[in-house]
Amino acid sequence: TQPTQPGAIHVYGKSANGTWGQAARIDAGTRAEDGDGFGRSMASNGQLVAVATSRQRVDLFRVQADGNLMYDNSLQGGDDGFGTHVAVAGNRVFITTGAPTMPARVQVWRPGSDGVWELESELASPDGAADDGFGTVMAAGETHILIGAPAANEAAGAVYAFSLDETSGMWS
Repeated sequence: TQPTQPGAIHVYGKSANGTWGQAARIDAGTRAEDGDGFGRSMASNGQLVAVATSRQRVDLFRVQADGNLMYDNSLQGGDDGFGTHVAVAGNRVFITTGAPTMPARVQVWRPGSDGVWELESELASPDGAADDGFGTVMAAGETHILIGAPAANEAAGAVYAFSLDETSGMWS
């Protein structure tokens, strides 16, 4: 896709005879805009695919029983940095947000009991530095996440661990 055209993701799979080929093409559909950056970052847990755009939007797709992806929802952010990095674990989507001159944060989104996606929490770097790269690397499980900050500590880097207290619903 050309930089001025809407983005797309090409999904490849291995056939029964062992050859690889394109299985699907995913795009933003009616949400597509020229230069939208669709696919600038993405993550999947095998059942849910999160695809970020440069328009402060992360589109969510669900893997169907036949292997096809179906659009589920879009999560909208207000910061320029919303969706620069994403991670998916269980029924949660982790999204880095924050403009380059602001301390980055990682938002934790999950579907509510009514199925509507809601912001569950916002995780911040303990030192609050604006340029430490907090959230540029993430590894998540259903109730925990490791968030990297490669430029923290005078570029020595740091990894911060957060866990969900399932009783209180709070991340710390």
